[in-house]
Amino acid sequence: MEFEKNIIGCLLLKPELIKDICVPLEAFKSIESKISLKIIADQFSRIKSVSLVGIAETYKALFKNKNEANSIVDYLYDCMSLEATTGHFEYYQERLLNYYIETQILDSIKSYTQNKISVENLLEKIHEYE
Repeated sequence: MEFEKNIIGCLLLKPELIKDICVPLEAFKSIESKISLKIIADQFSRIKSVSLVGIAETYKALFKNKNEANSIVDYLYDCMSLEATTGHFEYYQERLLNYYIETQILDSIKSYTQNKISVENLLEKIHEYE
C-alpha cells in the first residue's frame, strides 16, 4: 500500500518522526513494512539515526539468506524513492489509520453476517474503532 511506503519513506528521511507514529503495527499489511518499521525503530533507539548501509549490515543475521536481506533494503530504497515529504507524515498516517479502521469494521460486519459474533460484539467492535 502506498501510504505504508510513504510513512516508511518519511521515517528514513527524518528518523525522529518514529516518536510521532500513531498507527498500530497491525495497520500495516505488508510484511516488508512491518519489518522495516521494527528495524527503523530499533536502529533509531540505539544510535539516534537510520542508514540503509547500517540496516543491511546490522540486521542481515535476521534473514535466512542474502536475498531476504537485499529485498528489505530494496523495499526501503523504494520507499525513499517515492518522494514522500515529511511534512505530510501526519496525512499518510491518517489515511492508513482510516483504511485500517474501515477494514476492521467491515471484517466485524462480515463476522456478524456469518453468525460468528453477536450484535453486541459487533457494536462493541464498532465503538472500539470510533
